[in-house]
Amino acid sequence: MKCKSIDKKLVLYLEGGLSDAEHQIVSQHIVHCADCAAKVNYLRTSFLWLETVKATEVKPFLFTRIQARMESRNQTVRRWTLAPLAVASVLFVGLLIGSVAGRFTIQQGTTLVPFDHSVAYLFNDADLESTELKLLNN
Repeated sequence: MKCKSIDKKLVLYLEGGLSDAEHQIVSQHIVHCADCAAKVNYLRTSFLWLETVKATEVKPFLFTRIQARMESRNQTVRRWTLAPLAVASVLFVGLLIGSVAGRFTIQQGTTLVPFDHSVAYLFNDADLESTELKLLNN
């Protein structure tokens, strides 16, 4: 028999799920084939390890505790969904109060500080543009 057909039967061979004739064929193949013998040894050690591993004990009411925790997280998320609306309304009210308070602080008849026009040429460079154009054209 070929290794591919034996490879499919190795787990059943170790578990005792093969007929006597198939069991005899697989055991003869394992004696002559080193690769399949290595696979059988690997599977045996894997099965022994799996038997020694403790089964995890499921705690009682695990599902209900997980479900309760998920519901409590959903409630905290719902509480924060209105936070942007609250922040926007507080900002709007603050701006409204500031604009109303600003109207009442300026009194009629007060004179403002005179504007110093000596700095104005820095912000208005229309006069300098003609000079720059003349220099660039030359």
